[in-house]
Amino acid sequence: MPAPRRNDRPATGSTMDLDTLRRRMRNREFDRLYVFYGEEGYLVDGFLTHLARELIHPSALALDRVVLHGDGQPSRLPVSRLEAEVRTIPFLSARRLVIVRDSGYFSRPAGARKETDSPGAQGQEDGGEGDPDRKDREAPVQETGQDRSQALAALLGSLPETVCLAFVEKTVDLRLKKLVEAVRNNGVLFESGFQDPGVLRDHVVRTLARDGIAIDSDAADSLVERCGRSLQPIRTEMDKILLYGRASGLQRLTLQELDIIAVPDLHASLFDVTDAIGDGEPGRALDRLDRLVASREPVILLHFQLARHIRRLLAAWSYPDARALETGQRMSPFHAAKVFRQSRRFRPQELETLYIRFAEADRSVKTGRLPDRLALEMLIAEAGSLPAGRRTGR
Repeated sequence: MPAPRRNDRPATGSTMDLDTLRRRMRNREFDRLYVFYGEEGYLVDGFLTHLARELIHPSALALDRVVLHGDGQPSRLPVSRLEAEVRTIPFLSARRLVIVRDSGYFSRPAGARKETDSPGAQGQEDGGEGDPDRKDREAPVQETGQDRSQALAALLGSLPETVCLAFVEKTVDLRLKKLVEAVRNNGVLFESGFQDPGVLRDHVVRTLARDGIAIDSDAADSLVERCGRSLQPIRTEMDKILLYGRASGLQRLTLQELDIIAVPDLHASLFDVTDAIGDGEPGRALDRLDRLVASREPVILLHFQLARHIRRLLAAWSYPDARALETGQRMSPFHAAKVFRQSRRFRPQELETLYIRFAEADRSVKTGRLPDRLALEMLIAEAGSLPAGRRTGR
């Protein structure tokens, strides 16, 4: 297996952007250290798969790729344990790939509290690190947060060329300056956030086009929004569309056909509910809510999504037109136009009142004063009276 191109310069400075990271990986410019964090786990998993494919000999995957889990508790993974893994020489591969998931190293304030390290919860995918008979298991040690941070920073600054160490974290506290600086000076810090709606729309269009399916722009925008701008569900829905297209000979996908094939468009349903509220028709709004509940949408999710929708309508009043809203709130043109248009059916004061009442209803549910569905139904019924008051001049 040919060795990857040597990476003589560490990625320093600010968090690396997606285009740079992709280009470096395509050029086989692999770093010794990666710290991935953020909401878009699908993107990170793709990078990890690429690293394993390029760095690990196929017959040595079980030996030269190690996956450790910290479960968000640094005490479960002492730095000494991590150091033993990264300094182990690869068996057949160009490098040993050590993946650490949810270590918690980067999210706790240094020196916040003293913890006792316990190796009992350490584990590994593909390689038997959870085996109780292992001889290299670390003994319990006392390690303060500050000690751990200093030891980890020292380790990151002395990684051998025979290893690629990749952390996958939910969050990284950038206030841990010495630790973050150690990452940036010795490898790559990458925030895997949700991508811009325009980028995701282009991804959908290109992917379907490769299979001979053209998709209307409003359908592409709708697919991105109904999947929450997350790559994993978008990928799943596109797989369904491709299978349907191959079986039916579909060549062009419209919004109507997308409604048949893909997951329900929760956003469109929320617009229907809010339109009914804006028309002063709480009965119609409740009917749409009943349909959403009948389609097995969790009531707590509907409450959250409606509150967020009201917040977006209120935010739309800060922009002069839909184009400015699209840029300011990073929405797709399709979604921004609908939000902007619907926001003008309400006064800003009405939207503020609605949002406050959503917060009050949420508090009632969480404190057990009202069941979640009853609280939402009462809220929608009350909200429908706002436009009536406007029409009568109250």
